[in-house]
Amino acid sequence: MSARRRRFYDAFCGKLENISVEAIEGMYLRALSVGYNACIPCLVIRPLLDLQEIRKNVANARAIVDSLLDRGLKVYLRCHLAGISKAEVKKVLPRIRGMCDLVSVEGTTREMLAFASRDRRIDIITLIPGSSPKLYKGDIDYILKYGKFVEVTASSFLTEDLLLLARNISSVRSLLLQPARKKVPILLSSGEGGLKDPRSLLAFAELLLGLDVESVARSASALIEKRLAENLEKRMGIRPIEGVRIERPIDEI
Repeated sequence: MSARRRRFYDAFCGKLENISVEAIEGMYLRALSVGYNACIPCLVIRPLLDLQEIRKNVANARAIVDSLLDRGLKVYLRCHLAGISKAEVKKVLPRIRGMCDLVSVEGTTREMLAFASRDRRIDIITLIPGSSPKLYKGDIDYILKYGKFVEVTASSFLTEDLLLLARNISSVRSLLLQPARKKVPILLSSGEGGLKDPRSLLAFAELLLGLDVESVARSASALIEKRLAENLEKRMGIRPIEGVRIERPIDEI
């Protein structure tokens, strides 16, 4: 596998805390410097946030990302729902989905895993070592049917505590065993703790997590690129129904 032949995307290239042109452009430049083709900063949505505030923050981030895209920068907006209940997720999703390139949910309960696997508005299910239950066969079937991704972030399990690191690696291997066997697209992203270059993440996936390096590389390049393109078509109204694409003259797009 040649990393140079692929266009790599870090699906979680950092937590977006300061919603500004400078912050997002800085993330993009750092991503390029370590070998990524594009940057996907993550706006984390946590419990107790007001729905109007959430929508305002997402709209602000969307406007900035669009301005950078207009300048030729490959930057995409991901909204990540973390630590919130299924009921809260169902309230938030309709208010933000149309403004996001990707939407992800932390799957830390059985109820959330079942919901996130089946709801088409969710692109990525993020598993947390030591917290997430295993995916059931039914979950995996829906994930494959809807072309979703299962993700683990490096920041969620990398630690200087060697005993804890060993436990985290064991947990991640266990969580990903069945999804990997069933050929679910698996993302190993940097997460909140700083960028990791794609070659290091691929080596980690193969040597310590026992994953097929070609499959992981494809998930972080061609597959996530395809998902981003499909979601863009949905936001533009070109793909309003799953599996149906409406052709328009170029000058209308």
